[in-house]
Amino acid sequence: LLNGFIIAFYLPKRRKLSALLFLLIAISDILLAVNESVDAIIGISCSVSEESLRRFPDALTINLVYPSYFAYFCSLLYNTTLALLKSVNLAYPFYIIPIRAVHFILAALTFL
Repeated sequence: LLNGFIIAFYLPKRRKLSALLFLLIAISDILLAVNESVDAIIGISCSVSEESLRRFPDALTINLVYPSYFAYFCSLLYNTTLALLKSVNLAYPFYIIPIRAVHFILAALTFL
């Protein structure tokens, strides 16, 4: 619910780097919550009987677990980047951060 408010508030301001990072954090947190909910539903349905374990092969389980790790990694990356950028802004208020370089590094690390 709060991530929806964050998205609604920062969506018009998405051209600024900090607003973009807040948006990315909110989206990755929503994806993480959805993935964890799906994992919990599958875990509960598989623990009911052993026959249901045969219905979900290992490849499907890996395909359901991997997105939650990806969303967790993205959330961690964006939170760390936001903390570093805000720390640099506080320590050196007149330092101009190369935004294109930060965008490139974030894209490269996200899809690495």
